[in-house]
Amino acid sequence: HLWPVSSLSEITGSFTNHYNIPELNGTVKLSGNAFMGAAVLSTGKILTWGIEKDGAGSLGHGTVYSANTGTNVPTEVVGISTAVDVYVSYQEYRPLVTAVLSDGKVMRWGKEKANDFVGPTPVEVTEINHPTEKAKQVIKEFYGGIFVLLESGLIRAVNVHPQVYGRANSNGWIVPLITNAIQIAEGRSAVYPLTKDGTVWSWGHNY
Repeated sequence: HLWPVSSLSEITGSFTNHYNIPELNGTVKLSGNAFMGAAVLSTGKILTWGIEKDGAGSLGHGTVYSANTGTNVPTEVVGISTAVDVYVSYQEYRPLVTAVLSDGKVMRWGKEKANDFVGPTPVEVTEINHPTEKAKQVIKEFYGGIFVLLESGLIRAVNVHPQVYGRANSNGWIVPLITNAIQIAEGRSAVYPLTKDGTVWSWGHNY
C-alpha cells in the first residue's frame, strides 16, 4: 500500500520489478516506514503518501484520514516550502514526522506520544532556541521524544524519556559532553551520535 500506484505499472506478486515514481522526480531527501513515505523535493516542498495507521495526521495534508486509510498519490504537506530534510518515525503507533527547514527551524506533525496528538498541520518545535539555534537533523526515540542535532554540533533533547536520556526532566536539555556532533542515529531506545573526529557515542538501551 505504500506505492503510489496511480502513476505506476501494476505491481506483480513477485516484487522483483523496479518502478519509477514520476511525482518524486527532483527528490533530495527521503524517509519512510512500513506505512508511509516522505520526500523532500529540490523546491523545498515535501510530498507524502501511504496510510495513517492511527489516523493521527502523519501525512501532513491538513486533514486527518480515518485510521488505516490515506492516499497512494504523493501529496504536498501543507505549509512547508523550504524543507531540507524530513524524518518519518519508524513506529506506526507513534507516527511523528519532522522536517528541518532551510532557516534551521524544525516542524512536526502527526502523533508524538501515546496520547499526544500534534495533528495533520505542521507546527514549529519551539523547544529549540531558534534563530540562535539552528537544526541540522532530527531523530525520534522509542517513547516519543526527539533529539535535535544543531548546526553548532550540540544536541538538544526534547521531551525524551528518562530511560533514553538519563534525566528525570529531559525537556529542552542540551546533551552534555558532546559539542561537535555531525550525525545522530536511533536504535529503538538508544541514541548514537557521530562526532567530527570520528568518535561514536551512545546512551539509552536496546532490547
